[in-house]
Amino acid sequence: MATEIIFGTAGYIAVPKVELELRRWAGEPTAYKFGNKPLIDFGGRPLFAELCGYELFLLSGWDARWVQTFGANAKGPKLFTAWEDVLQGQQQDQPLPNEGLYLFASRNCRAQRQ
Repeated sequence: MATEIIFGTAGYIAVPKVELELRRWAGEPTAYKFGNKPLIDFGGRPLFAELCGYELFLLSGWDARWVQTFGANAKGPKLFTAWEDVLQGQQQDQPLPNEGLYLFASRNCRAQRQ
């Protein structure tokens, strides 16, 4: 497994790096296209690339969310655990059990609006 070095103000850390080769979805298009994002074939299901990463984290035993800050209101980002083929406002939002992670996601949301 490759390692990537990430530098920051406090020094650097080594992070395991994985490269994925994803296949484009060749089936029927979904009703909701999320700004015409391409769909990936993930085990025979059409998913956005972010959700492929999310699914891989779950398969590895992690507790994960897709933190969606685009179009978020003052309440903060949406934290999706799945994606149904419905409008974004109808998706199931599930808060993170760790308040610190939620605050981090909320800061990212505010930074995008500025």
